[in-house]
Amino acid sequence: MERYGRTMTRVGEDVNRMKDYPDRMTPEQARRFGEDVLNIVSQIPRGRVTTYGHIAALAGWPSHSRMVGRTLRYTPGAEHLPCHRVVNKEGRTAPGWSRQRTLLEEEGVCFKANGHVDMVRHLWEPEGDG
Repeated sequence: MERYGRTMTRVGEDVNRMKDYPDRMTPEQARRFGEDVLNIVSQIPRGRVTTYGHIAALAGWPSHSRMVGRTLRYTPGAEHLPCHRVVNKEGRTAPGWSRQRTLLEEEGVCFKANGHVDMVRHLWEPEGDG
């Protein structure tokens, strides 16, 4: 994932200016975090979803769920990953991305009456998937 290095360094510099993160990342930490996020997302199986917060925790920065979203949105090439399999902790899809629900439904992901993913049935937790 070397091609993401330069972008992630820039993102790392931006992180140091953000006030909503209690922990500050160095540019190198941000680069590694970005690579970890992309690696984790690439492993989410068809028909399963995980959350921004879970990805942040797996990457070692549990308070950085928003940074996961920014990484997926702004890293060139991330659109080739199964980003549609990442939802918020309630199972809501990304605002303004109506195609996300369609992509998930095509993989067999079920939605509840309130429009949220059925997290009990579809949450991917790599520790439990052995």
